[in-house]
Amino acid sequence: MALRFRIKADGVSPEQAFDYVSDISRHPEWANPSAKMRMDPVSGGAPHLGAKYRSQAVFVRKPVSADLEITSFDRPGTFAYSVTHHQQGKKDVHYQNTYTFTSADGGTLIEKSLSSDGNQVILMIAYPAIRGDAMKSLKNLKAKLEGSRSA
Repeated sequence: MALRFRIKADGVSPEQAFDYVSDISRHPEWANPSAKMRMDPVSGGAPHLGAKYRSQAVFVRKPVSADLEITSFDRPGTFAYSVTHHQQGKKDVHYQNTYTFTSADGGTLIEKSLSSDGNQVILMIAYPAIRGDAMKSLKNLKAKLEGSRSA
């Protein structure tokens, strides 16, 4: 089961949106501020298929860490990365985040799909928190992208 979220960035090309989102080291710039996210490259270099990162954050007031790897890098249409999510005292959960970028009325429709191998019942119980976090991040992303076109 995949959860899907979307937002439109006005005046932004799919290439611009792809380049910004695929630079995972910049995710803390637009992540939900309550996450207090920190992202560190592990493999170095520019974003590319197979690039690895490690994050530290807070989710639902609990510290979490994750190992990330870029699994799809198809500019400007699709970008994806896998996540191995670690939380003390809990079994690791694996996620796949996939972003698609489509031209739409002078801007770009950004769609995020989130799938997990974790307990689907827990995923549905946590859906309000997941949705809130995802939409806050997408709204921040929209603001960053739209603000950068005038800079």
